[in-house]
Formats: sequence, C-alpha cells, structure tokens
Amino acid sequence: MTGPLIHEWPSSCRRVVFLSRRTPEISGGAKVVHTLSAALERNGVTVEHVSLEPGTRPPSFPTYVVDPRPEWHRGPSFRTTRGWRNRSRGLVAVVSKRLARSRNRARLRRVLDGYGTDTVLVFTHVSAKVVVDDTGWSRKGEGPLMIGQHHSQFESIDLEPWLRGAMTRHFQNLDAFVALTEDDARKFQQVLAPPCRFIPNPIEPPRVPPRDPRPVAVAISRLSGEKALDVMIRCFALATAPADLRHWRLDIYGEGDQHDRLHDAIEDSGAGRIRLAGHCDDVDEVLADASVLLMTSWMEGLPMSILEAAAMGVPTVAFDCSPGVRSLIGQDRGFLVPPGDESQYAQVLTEALRDPQDLARRGAAARALATSFSPQPVLEWWGKLLTAAYESRGTGLARD
Repeated sequence: MTGPLIHEWPSSCRRVVFLSRRTPEISGGAKVVHTLSAALERNGVTVEHVSLEPGTRPPSFPTYVVDPRPEWHRGPSFRTTRGWRNRSRGLVAVVSKRLARSRNRARLRRVLDGYGTDTVLVFTHVSAKVVVDDTGWSRKGEGPLMIGQHHSQFESIDLEPWLRGAMTRHFQNLDAFVALTEDDARKFQQVLAPPCRFIPNPIEPPRVPPRDPRPVAVAISRLSGEKALDVMIRCFALATAPADLRHWRLDIYGEGDQHDRLHDAIEDSGAGRIRLAGHCDDVDEVLADASVLLMTSWMEGLPMSILEAAAMGVPTVAFDCSPGVRSLIGQDRGFLVPPGDESQYAQVLTEALRDPQDLARRGAAARALATSFSPQPVLEWWGKLLTAAYESRGTGLARD
C-alpha cells in the first residue's frame, strides 16, 4: 500500500467493494460508506461501489450500477390491462423486462467473478446480498471475503415484514457481520451464523471551527415517520413557551415525505420560531452556530447527526431509544430522555436552554468522545475484523 498504513490491515487485501441499494444518496448510511471509502483510498486500498440502482448524485468512486432503469420495472405491465391491443403491448413489456433483468443479473455475475481473495465484498444492506444470491453467483474456491452490515439497531429488522427473514436467509454464509454497537452485535449473533462484531461509524473531522453558539437548536434528519419530528415540534414549542426562552429558534434540516405534515404541525404549534430549513448543504456550517442538537426518533442506530454535532462541541437532547444513542450521549455528553415522554423531553430542554454553561460542558465532553470516531481508528477496527476473517478461512494472510 501507499500512503499512511493501516497497521492491522491484512497485507493481501487490496480492494474493498461496497454493495448498496443505492449510492451515492443523501442518508446517514451512504455518508458512512463515503467516509470509509475515502479513508481507505487515502491508505492505498482500491475502492469500488456496486449500486443496485442509480444514485441520486454523481458518484465519487468507480460505481457499477446493476439496474440503470429501475423505474421500468415498477408497476404491472400486463395484469391490469384491458383490450387485446393493450394486453399485447403489456405482454411484450413483460418479456422485455424479464430479458433486461436476466441480462443485468448475468453482467453482475461476471463482475463478481472478477474478484479474488484480494477483495472484500461489504454488503451495506441485505437487499444487495439478496440480488447477488438471486443471480446464482457463488464464490469459486476461496474467492473474496464477504462482510454484512446493518446500519440501524437490531430491533429495526422487524420494521419491515421481509427484513428479518432476508437477513436470516441471505447473511448466513458471510465471513463476518458488522453491527453498530456491542449490544446489537450480541443480539444479531443469536440469529446469524457468522461472527458478529461491532464497529462504530467513522466521522471526518469538522472543516470549520465552532463559533460562539447562538440561541439556535437544530435537527438534521430525514423528514420521515420514524424520526417523530412532530414530537420535536411540540416539545420545542412547549419548552420555549416561557418569555425568557422565546428568542430561541429551531431549524429542522432535511427532506422527505413528511414535509407537508410537519409544516402543518408547525402551524398548529403556534410557535413562529420553528422552521423547515430544507436540505442541509453544509452540516459543519449549520452546527458551527448551534447550541444544541435535537433528536426525537423512536429508533436509531449510531446516528451520524449526533456524531457530527459532537465533533463541533454541540450536545444532543434525544430519547433513550437505542444502544447507539445511549453510547454517544451517556455520561453527561448530552441529555437522554425516557422514550416517548414528551413532557419530560420539554422539561429537560427548558432546563438545558437556561444553562449555557452546562450545554458548553456537555458539548466539550461530546467533542472529546468524537475524536475516537475519526476514520483512521475505525479502519484499524476493520483491519482486525478482516484479519480474523482471513485467518478463520485458513489462508494465513499476514498483517502489514
């Protein structure tokens, strides 16, 4: 390798391929993959991406797209049509779609056949492994290492009916599985055969220094149901109702299908100090002036927004909804509130906003923790995992 070496990295591992549902895109998981990819490249490891569908932005790394036209396969082509002309056209569309799907799968098999023992395949979501298995591909000889990931807490596998079944079926032949916390790894080990280990998400150091905090609370999140941003709006309106706190503002950054509903929730709150700020183009700039980050999710993994805020010395108020959130905010690095207790959340937030010295103290503690999540230490964790996986296969590959 060239550049700064990863001490624990297996010497024969020269390539890491991340297989995702869609990349690049705007999400915490996609940001983690990008950060890992950039750090690996800086350390002389070749990085490639395989994306089931086209990303929402131009790729930063060599990316193979399995299905360049996913919209073509959505919706029925034949079943709901009427009339012989329309049914004939629908039948032609069905045949064309099946041929395209077959060609896409065959091309993906050829791509995968090109990877040998010097390559690690990282399935960032089980859906990517499902597609690979559907192609009929299997490792020839020893082949590449296969590592699975899940970018949320263990309990999230029951949010979608198919998810637990897919993981327990398609992730059993991996060489290792990576969870976000030690607690989650223990739970996954009860349902998965490969060794389950935890490796935290990496975060790049902030590009801008913190500035003097202003009376601004921020949220950086998808505008989706599990984030419970309507709860955040109600709690912030209640917390800042006293006259001495009405100068505080809440800026909610993000995009998603809950936008209109949240707009109505802001109107209903009667608090003109809350706004939907749209897509966040520069997280560091947003956090540089903030005093506190708010999170009201009822389920999380190891949230990137909490880590990003911590790196800027901004503490978080959040529900104690997962081991990941608890590990980042516990020990006075922020404020943990019993899950779903809106009145307690509002009370904790009121007290926090009235005590800027305590906010600063907790922010400093959070910043100290964030340094352990910089990319290089996280890559050392990955190196140890891969070294153990190679050794368990009896390859005897040495570390650099």
